[in-house]
Amino acid sequence: MDPFDTFRPQAWTRDAACRDLGAGGDAFFSDHRGEQYADARKICARCPLAVQRQCLQFAIDNNEEGFWAGTTKPERAALAKGESPLTPTQRRNAQMLDLFEKGATVAQLAVQFGVTHAVASTGIRRARSVRAAVAA
Repeated sequence: MDPFDTFRPQAWTRDAACRDLGAGGDAFFSDHRGEQYADARKICARCPLAVQRQCLQFAIDNNEEGFWAGTTKPERAALAKGESPLTPTQRRNAQMLDLFEKGATVAQLAVQFGVTHAVASTGIRRARSVRAAVAA
């Protein structure tokens, strides 16, 4: 059974980067820990911010197992308690923006964070948007 079938009916999933993984979704629903979630984190980082937020809320509301919105179940539990306003992907994006503003290139950040050039560039742009929204 494809584990993604349980949430595909949700409207936000049509724009989710993980949508068409099928059996490749094992990276999200296995017993992996820590570094083994790196592939799933990279996929989640490609999602639009609005999709990440809805995915995260869905996972928290439904006490989902596995990896959702760039978070593990323990990370979501902490977020649900109000321990952090940002997902791990958003925190990574903020770190990349800080380093970018200090002179690091997008290529250097991609290597440092283990993501593609496009993901690093998008992450910096998203972090700017989050910063602007918080400042407003």
